[in-house]
Amino acid sequence: MTRTSRPFLALLAFLSVAVAPARAGDEVPLPEADVSAVPGNMALVDLRAFEIRTPGTDPRVLVQVLVENRTPRHYVGKWRALVRRGRRHAVIGECEGEALPRGQVAACDVWIPWGAVKEGEALEALLDRNVPEFARWDSDPSDDARTVTLKTVPEDGTVLRIARFEVTPRILQGMGEVRVRFSVEGAHLVWLIGAGKTPRLLGGHPADGLLEGRTTVRIRRSGPLTLVARNSLGAFVYQTIPVLNTYSPPKKPGWVKKSAQELDGKARARILDAGVYDVDSDDVILRNLREYLAAKDWAREYEMLRRQHDRGRPVPASVLNPEALKHRR
Repeated sequence: MTRTSRPFLALLAFLSVAVAPARAGDEVPLPEADVSAVPGNMALVDLRAFEIRTPGTDPRVLVQVLVENRTPRHYVGKWRALVRRGRRHAVIGECEGEALPRGQVAACDVWIPWGAVKEGEALEALLDRNVPEFARWDSDPSDDARTVTLKTVPEDGTVLRIARFEVTPRILQGMGEVRVRFSVEGAHLVWLIGAGKTPRLLGGHPADGLLEGRTTVRIRRSGPLTLVARNSLGAFVYQTIPVLNTYSPPKKPGWVKKSAQELDGKARARILDAGVYDVDSDDVILRNLREYLAAKDWAREYEMLRRQHDRGRPVPASVLNPEALKHRR
């Protein structure tokens, strides 16, 4: 019998282990994917348009754009979304972004003056391929654009309108309650925004129709009360009545440095948290409206109320005293 050398036996043992199949439950390490080889792709995934107005002023339009990074690669450069209108594709707004992590969504709120777009007109949003680094990174232009039609009036022609908004009393000596009565035609939802408070939902209609009611509000300091309504098509209307607490002089909140609404036609993208792929448009508009009203200078209106209180008699019919209009002949 031939004696097998020890080196040869060691080699056989090594080969038997090397070619043995993996058993169930064994973890076989895999090489990490080379994401740098994956083509980049950002997609414009949603486009919405809303009209916001208040009596006596021109309405404005909010265009919301959502952009998603649909690849496992981070995008670290600059990008831009353009908003265009009509058949001539005139650019009326733009949103600039700085980077977008993989799998996340960025939101743009572009405010457009009413004169730049009309009811029933088409709006288009698209990613701008004139940004060099973006054009090199994004390999798929097929999902770069979306269109929407600005339609805020229903087929039956019912216009969203605040028919009645009353606050009594408007002057308080110290903390107290005021009574609010409202009536809105063609409404889907109605909110009340108080100074320093989150919007309170007052009512809803499954189909746009008449919403009316009454409520009370606890007033601690001077500030505006604002009734906001919307219809199901995306039209918003609001009306504001200031309330004066003579023991609590009005002052602008310290955290408000400017309106949340940016310059018309210009916006900066905000990146949503990981795992969040949509925004609540109502919350966005109500937050912007609340901050816009908080930043507004109400000195003239409060001074008129204070003089009315000091004189102890009503002021002439005005925006702050519409009830007096009923007694004019």
